[in-house]
Amino acid sequence: MSVKKVTTSSGEVRWEVRARESGRGSRRVKRRFEKKIDAEKFLLDFGKRKETLVIDPFAAVTFENKYFLEEAQYWLTSNKERFSPGHYNKAKAFISEFHINYGNLQIKKFTPQFLTKFQMDTVGRGSSVATCNRKTEILVAILNYSVKQRRIPSNPSVGFKKFSKQSVEMKFWSEDEARQFLLHINLKYQRHSKDRWIYLVYLIALNTGMRAGEIWGLKRSDINQTRGTISVWRQFNRVSLKLTHTKGKNARVVPANDYLLQELRVWCMDRALGMDDLLFSTETGKAICHENFVARRFNQDLMTWGGRRIRFHDLRHTAITFMVSKKIDLKTVKDVAGHASITTTMEYSHMLSEAVSKVAAEISLVPAEQSNRLRLLKEEEENSNDIFREIRKV
Repeated sequence: MSVKKVTTSSGEVRWEVRARESGRGSRRVKRRFEKKIDAEKFLLDFGKRKETLVIDPFAAVTFENKYFLEEAQYWLTSNKERFSPGHYNKAKAFISEFHINYGNLQIKKFTPQFLTKFQMDTVGRGSSVATCNRKTEILVAILNYSVKQRRIPSNPSVGFKKFSKQSVEMKFWSEDEARQFLLHINLKYQRHSKDRWIYLVYLIALNTGMRAGEIWGLKRSDINQTRGTISVWRQFNRVSLKLTHTKGKNARVVPANDYLLQELRVWCMDRALGMDDLLFSTETGKAICHENFVARRFNQDLMTWGGRRIRFHDLRHTAITFMVSKKIDLKTVKDVAGHASITTTMEYSHMLSEAVSKVAAEISLVPAEQSNRLRLLKEEEENSNDIFREIRKV
């Protein structure tokens, strides 16, 4: 490390500092100053910083040459096994989308001001507040992980606030809609046909509330005909293409009614399934790809049925809503659904209450005499409002 007097090509005198960050072979630092005192101060501070490396080798971490795509890929790769398949795929897609729209930004540019602008841009492109919050959560998670791994010195987004939480809409069918859908599918895929398994998938989802990955991970040994239950031990991980633990990591038991058990028994006999065989698999014995199933089967079945379209995951919402509507205690529903917290289960109760209130507001069946009276009262109220508006104008 040294301070050297140099003359620039324009004839100006400068004081140049040359040093290495941590010995031979490390990155060389070169700075020029107008005053010698500034150069000496920089050199003194630089020397103190090198001394701290003996105590903390990570103290040299800076934002220099740190870019979003590199940190995002590191975050994805490191957490691939920890994430659920759905979350991993959505995060990966968002990172690609962000890179296309904003380029490979330096990490230090992810300030609260930038993330606030990103929020407004995202909502402006038609995304919901909930979707916008999920995207910003991914960005902040990437930054926090890089700090935790000592790849960057701090999180530049500290102080950023998401949009205030709004209730996320969860769609579900009424009991009549679910029955009509199953009736259509039952006729479409007849018993003993090779495609009967499609009907069974819907039947399981709507009667047990199991997640898609859990259904694809079911084996014949999980069906207990004597107790009338299905054991949920595993799920098919669409990323690793392996059978892994369920989302909540804990095994659980879900009830199965007599009709569902009978249909499963017939299917297992028709297919001559062994106890360790998957209930549903391709012709080559591999687990079903959920994305292909939704695109080629579920969406087509919805179209031929002609009823209200929902996502496949909403079949789970429908089943859990049925349980809550039948006055089953929330603790039991929580255990059957596999929720980590009863707070999640309570959201279905609130959702059902809101749906009932909405129906009550839209439907009013009263005798004709009462209906006329209500109509007259409504007209009087509207006339009164018109009068008040005219008075305000005056």
